[in-house]
Amino acid sequence: DKSEFTLPENAFVCAHHQGYIYYFFYVTEGENPAVYGYMEEDLLPKKINESFSEFLLSSLKEQQELRETS
Repeated sequence: DKSEFTLPENAFVCAHHQGYIYYFFYVTEGENPAVYGYMEEDLLPKKINESFSEFLLSSLKEQQELRETS
């Protein structure tokens, strides 16, 4: 991708989706940091959730909803 964004050294990638979306948090932001998402072709990452625990709960809810509709 042609973005100039590079992942900082204090970032930890916690998930990805098919190699074009990456989710990460900054390890320096405490015990329950905000989670950011970077999608291929975006110029900058965007805040996805206010905390890592919120990210996990929303991801679980999405998976449960997908299972129920399949």
